[in-house]
This record gives sequence, C-alpha cells and structure tokens, in this order.
Amino acid sequence: MPLLDFPALPTLLSDSEKTAAGAYHKLLLDKEEEGVLPDNLYIKSTERTRENEAVAMQMARALGLPVHKVYSYGEHHENGRVIGSILMEAMPGEMLDEVHEGMTPEEKETVAAELKHYLGIMRSYSNPWGTTVCSVIGGSLYSTRTCPRIFVPCDDEAAFNTFLHYCCRPTDEGYHGCIPFKEAQRRAHLMDNMPHQIVFTHGDLWSHNILVKDGHITAIIDWETAGWYPEYWEITTPQRWQSPDSFWPKTLKFITDDKYAEEFQCEIALWELSADAIAGF
Repeated sequence: MPLLDFPALPTLLSDSEKTAAGAYHKLLLDKEEEGVLPDNLYIKSTERTRENEAVAMQMARALGLPVHKVYSYGEHHENGRVIGSILMEAMPGEMLDEVHEGMTPEEKETVAAELKHYLGIMRSYSNPWGTTVCSVIGGSLYSTRTCPRIFVPCDDEAAFNTFLHYCCRPTDEGYHGCIPFKEAQRRAHLMDNMPHQIVFTHGDLWSHNILVKDGHITAIIDWETAGWYPEYWEITTPQRWQSPDSFWPKTLKFITDDKYAEEFQCEIALWELSADAIAGF
C-alpha cells in the first residue's frame, strides 16, 4: 500500500512571537504550580522543550492521534538558559505504568490494540524530508540514548548508523560488557545491512508517556524526542532500561509481532560498546 503524504507543517514562529508567547506562559506559570491551569489548560515548560515538540504534537493530532491540542509555543530566559514552553489543552487519564497492574485483561488488550493502531497510522505517511533522519521540522534531534543527546540531521540511515557508532569504544580497554568485545562489535554492525523505512516517531514511547482512562488510551504525551527515525527505533529504544520480562517490552514486541528482534540484539551490543559515553551526557 503506497504511503500517504504527510500533512503540511505549520509556519514556524519568529523570535519575537516566541518571546511574546514565552512571557505570557511565564506569567501564567508564576500564578500556578506544576503547569496546571484553570479552564482545562496545561503548560509544559522545561529546558528541553522546543518548537519541534509543539509541531510534532500538532502533526500527530492532525493524523488523528490522541494528543494535547497546542495553543501556543514560547520561550523565555532563566539564568542564561532558554526555557521552552507549550500552552496546551489538558487531557484526562493516568499514566499507564501506574495503573497497568490494576487493569483487567480485556482493558490491557484494548490498550495494546489501540497503541498498535496509532503506530500504524504514524507509519503510513512518507517522510517529507526524503531519507533524512531529522526532527519533525527538519532540524536537529534530541534523544536521551545518543551522545551527544542533541545531534544534527543525518542524510540517511547509513549516516545515522555511523553517528550511533561515534561514541563506541575503539578497543577493549576498560570494556566491561556482558558480550565479548569483538562479538559486540560484529553484532552492532549487523544493523548496517538492515535497511528500514524512515517513519514518524515519538522517540520516547515508554508506558509513562501514555495516559489511559476506563481501559482506553486518552493521550500520548511528551513529544520532545519526536522526529523521523528508522522504524525499529520506536520499539527498541524503550527496552533499553527495562527487564525483557516486564509488561512494556512484552507489549511493544506483541504489537509489532516481535518484528525487530534482530535489531534489538544489535542495539544491545551497541549500548554495551557505548554505555560509558552515553551515561556521561
């Protein structure tokens, strides 16, 4: 089935527009705690929040995903740092990781089926930036599992693979991985021969970033790492710090028919080779 054309991106804001909105957001935040506002509004404001996140949310919502409605994006400065902020509609629900144990088997199946459906929607659109691995707006990406955590666009998956190997140790000196060093190197480079579609990706699809209520997904939140990535990234990234026997890795494997089992083994090797470097960022 041919891929659909991704919707047109909104016009990016000027610096003056960001500053004005940021000042307004800060005024609202100074009056409330934790970003929760009256009139069913919410503000997310962090050092990592950037316009790409707001646009990613707008695009995801345009595709029909359950995502906060964005009203404005702004920036202000604190102690020499740029603080981004998003004024959005508040969404009902509780974090999936906090309520999963108390859900019925039928509710768990429903949530898994809904998540599979939403991922299918995201993967049914072509990358407007061609083969480039980049943010939703075509710029730099932010990820908690790369070093550096902010990195420039990669022309294609091959360039992205090269970037991922940037922080891998070149020798076994000081290596303490569970996989023998030479085997880890061999296994990590197997990804070079596994071509993938570059798809619209949340990038941090942990269970705490999914809100549920009455056995249904009400929102997918925290799109700060969103962008265009190889298709396996969405599934393997959340498994890095979790036991393979915990419910979330099992859920991700289930909704994709464990399609990325080989990629996950490559990822494990890559993580062991670059563990010290990534931990330092």
